[in-house]
Amino acid sequence: MTKVAEREEAAPRGGTTVWRRIRRTTLLAGAVLFVVYAYMVATAGGQNLADVLHELDPRLLALPLLATFLSYVTMSLSYEGIARAAGSHIRSRDMLRITFVANTANYVFPTGGLSGFALRMVMFNKKGVSAGKAVLISFTQTLLTNLMLMVFIVYGLLHLVLTRRLDSFRMMLLAVVVVVLTVFLVGCLLMVYRQSLRTRLLDRANDLCDRALKRFGMYERFARRSHRFFLHINEGLAFFASRPRAMIGP
Repeated sequence: MTKVAEREEAAPRGGTTVWRRIRRTTLLAGAVLFVVYAYMVATAGGQNLADVLHELDPRLLALPLLATFLSYVTMSLSYEGIARAAGSHIRSRDMLRITFVANTANYVFPTGGLSGFALRMVMFNKKGVSAGKAVLISFTQTLLTNLMLMVFIVYGLLHLVLTRRLDSFRMMLLAVVVVVLTVFLVGCLLMVYRQSLRTRLLDRANDLCDRALKRFGMYERFARRSHRFFLHINEGLAFFASRPRAMIGP
């Protein structure tokens, strides 16, 4: 009985400690961001920014604001389609709210998308989506977003190469980058639809990552995270390949 009582008392204390750490980390991150943004404003010239804002025509902001809203709507519909394909149903209004909160967190806290990813996981879980499906939905959307982003990057670089607006050396560098990105995109598509290739490449990448972690003495600390990362990539690509029609909309 004494041990049970001690465990019951330790559980709230542990939860309180975790929340204190989260609160402390959030406050520290907020303070750092405030200093960084203040420095950016001071460097850019606070008075100049104020003058520009004062001379702005509010009517000209209508189109950018509309485009921003539509981007949130389309991303929300993409998440909703992926969630539906995964067997989870979330209302459009709720999905739009989740998308807005998670993406805003990514913009305010520049952590490479991790802050929005974590918030999305929590909000999905509150809507009854299991942790595994929440990770699958978020990771699949991340893969789709990055693949489409790379397509546009390749298009832009290819446009620069074809228009020949740069000198020969930079043209050559751009051509190399375009070729590398194109090969990478083709490889990603092949990994989606060929399980043997996907398994072989991911196992190879996982092995190289393990060797690097052992080389720098960080295997015990980061090995589980790296294995989980490659596992999520495999699950996302397999999920994408198993439901090609459901992925057309997203």
